[in-house]
Amino acid sequence: QQASGDANQSLGLMLLYALLGGLILNVMPCVFPVIALKIFGFVQQSQDEPRRVFWLGLIYGLGVLASFLVMAALVIGIKSAGGSASWGMQFKSPQLSVGFIALVVLIALNLFGLFEVTLSGRAMGAAGDLAAKSGASGAFFNGVLATVLATPCTAPILATALGFAFAQPPLVILLFFLT
Repeated sequence: QQASGDANQSLGLMLLYALLGGLILNVMPCVFPVIALKIFGFVQQSQDEPRRVFWLGLIYGLGVLASFLVMAALVIGIKSAGGSASWGMQFKSPQLSVGFIALVVLIALNLFGLFEVTLSGRAMGAAGDLAAKSGASGAFFNGVLATVLATPCTAPILATALGFAFAQPPLVILLFFLT
């Protein structure tokens, strides 16, 4: 009975660490480019009706949650196949890292007004087109993009929670990723 109580207390404490770490993560330097994208979105929406801004914010949040559900599914799948999963594991691939670097540079140059990303038919063009869209699809994709760009970052408290989560059963992993 006591061991079950300790496990629940540890789970609760680790979920609290995950939540606090996620909040701290929003002020870490590695997330600043993502925050700049969100601030740019706020500026673009400054003249919109508050209800529309709220609705788009919820859709942005759904994009973030959907991204974390996909990542949780990948971690669960990798663990189920006998592999070793870790935070930011996708950035061990040099090709993926170069692709993300190119995407961030293109978005930055676009934000500086140097050019508009309109490379239709290519992955970067599709990402740029989706990020530039207004409305629900643009808000959802920007939530996805923010999540993908911020995944290599972690906060001090978050590392402890993630280490705990990656050793847990699938349902607990899902809970952590959503937290």
